[in-house]
Formats: sequence, C-alpha cells, structure tokens
Amino acid sequence: MSSQRPLEASLWHSKAECYGLPLELFFGPLEGEFDPRDAKMVCRRCRVRKECLNYALEVEQSTILLGIFGGMSHRERMEYLDYRDWE
Repeated sequence: MSSQRPLEASLWHSKAECYGLPLELFFGPLEGEFDPRDAKMVCRRCRVRKECLNYALEVEQSTILLGIFGGMSHRERMEYLDYRDWE
C-alpha cells in the first residue's frame, strides 16, 4: 500500500458515491444500533471503493478506524488483513 497524505485521500473521496451523504449512514448514530447494510450498498456501486478500502487499511496500521470504508466494517477489515497476511 502506498502512503496517502490527507490531500490525496480527498482527491479520490470527492469522486466517491458517499460524497455528501450523511455521516451517520457510514458511522452509525451516536446512540443505538448501527445497521451497515445501506452503507455497504452505496459502497458496492462506488467507483473508488478500492482506494477507500486501501486508505482505511493504511490508517488502521496506526489507529482504529470505525465505520464503513470500502464496503467493510472495522472487524471485516481486520479479518481481511489476517486472511491476506496468511496467504
């Protein structure tokens, strides 16, 4: 994975299907249950999904990044990394 600076991330983000949508859709409400299915549907049709996922995987090398990025939750991204590293 290449190192992305915040400006570089914003360049692909402006092309994302989620651009301008409510943050609660991808991060859930402050209180209560979070159902990520609607967010994942948005991600499925996004043309920069790979860039988004790579960004999240890179950031999570140093911190926990909650929410849906690239169509995956934090837990799913961690499972993906475990699987990818295992291969």
